[in-house]
Amino acid sequence: MKHKRILSALLAAAICLTSLPLNASVDPSAVLTAGAEELIYADEGLTYEAVDGEISITGYTKDMFTYVVIPAQIGGMPVTGIADEAFCDCKTICSITIPDSVTSIGANAFQSCTSLNTVTIPESVTSIGWGAFYNTPWLQARQEEDPLVIAGSVLIDGKGCAGDVVIPDGIKAIGPSAFSDCKDLTGITIPDSVTDIGRMAFQGCSGLTSIVIPDSVTSIGGSAFSSCTELKSITIPESVTHIGGSAFYSTPWLRSRQYEDPLVIINGILIDGKKCYDDVYIPDTVTSIADSAFYDCSNITSITIPDSVTSIGDQAFFRCYYLMRVTLPESMASIGEGAFDGCSELEQITIPNGVARIGNYAFRDCRRLYSITIPESLTSIGEYAFYNCYTLLGDIVLPDGVTTIDDYAFYSCSSLSSITVPESVTSIGTRAFDRCGATIKGFTGSYAMAYAAENKIPFESVGEISAQGKGDVNADGAFNTADVVLLQKWLLAVPDTELADWQAADLYQDGRLNVFDLCLMKRELLSRSK
Repeated sequence: MKHKRILSALLAAAICLTSLPLNASVDPSAVLTAGAEELIYADEGLTYEAVDGEISITGYTKDMFTYVVIPAQIGGMPVTGIADEAFCDCKTICSITIPDSVTSIGANAFQSCTSLNTVTIPESVTSIGWGAFYNTPWLQARQEEDPLVIAGSVLIDGKGCAGDVVIPDGIKAIGPSAFSDCKDLTGITIPDSVTDIGRMAFQGCSGLTSIVIPDSVTSIGGSAFSSCTELKSITIPESVTHIGGSAFYSTPWLRSRQYEDPLVIINGILIDGKKCYDDVYIPDTVTSIADSAFYDCSNITSITIPDSVTSIGDQAFFRCYYLMRVTLPESMASIGEGAFDGCSELEQITIPNGVARIGNYAFRDCRRLYSITIPESLTSIGEYAFYNCYTLLGDIVLPDGVTTIDDYAFYSCSSLSSITVPESVTSIGTRAFDRCGATIKGFTGSYAMAYAAENKIPFESVGEISAQGKGDVNADGAFNTADVVLLQKWLLAVPDTELADWQAADLYQDGRLNVFDLCLMKRELLSRSK
């Protein structure tokens, strides 16, 4: 579980507010609330989040920055990342120093920091997202010095290169779009130190004719070599365990592989099946189906997936218009976002037990989908997951354990009679059941009941919400003063304080832990003592 903490100084002030009525106006700067997944902290000029005991810098709060030094630790936890767009468009930063605790810098993290001239990046940084330093004086100066721009252990730009290029030893990753559209590049030598080739790294390098990927590489990003129109020879070692969608799209190499077999499989990864037609049987040598593997393949009518497959990538079967039948194996652990988006002839689907999340857009616009079986293992349903599945019939019963139903999840499922929502659900997104027509069935006092009332959706009670475990934060089988003390210490960020069951503390039933829950726990104990 992602750990959530609130700065002790702020909560010390917040605890003083627990005598307020629940509808009282509270200064948001005095009370910070934690969602079920993450918590943003506030610091002097920086915002950051803690996940699994590590800190990621997410942004800034001060209007004026000049020299910024990222700390190696915050609250005793190491700072390991700088998030996407964290300092994007901050015009006043002229210098940034990153500690050697940091391993990743997100996409667009410093984009358009137009005063940024000095950047100190340690070799510990092995991942830098797309456009992290785009439109900065620092990057422009580096490009003028050397066409190979290296930051930390990442090659982030080589677009000025020509001819045969040798990447220096010690580089751990070739960053996203590093050589994108570098048409004068005719050869590339990748050292054994590289483990990751980023998405679109060599996209559109029309001068490349062959490439040897060393045994050190484990991951090739999406569209990494797409539109390399002369790339006829590619050596891919067995060490590669991840290949992104369309990695070799529009290359002579891929066309020759498709000619040999319409199912192109590399190291157990099915990377392309767009030339398949009618009924497709995937061999049991396949362990995963890559992103976009059958993207826009309108010739297949059914697909049988063997037990060896554990994951289906994002948009794997996107817009396979005539796909009517899919057999998913019990081994399936994850279904990617948009996996069956736009499969308008798909009629029914059984999601295997073991799948925890139905991804965003997974079955959007599956207009003939009349039946779906939901597994007991499910914990969340992504946004637009069943959007516009207007032929879904009957009743859907979501299992205990589901906690989140995202925006527009069942929007326009107009043929549904009812959806049973368990008391474990603590978050339902915007318009999740709009234009649905279904009655929400749930427990009296549950989050689902409150959501139905707020959104004027018919609600039918299936019983009283269970009181078992509520307030029993230390999971000792009893709700007493010890639980109140533990929650208060946790909210004050007392070191080494852990909650055995954070959901038991959420008496306010909003998926958040804050002083209001503490207040309700105190009131509940007082009422029991009378």
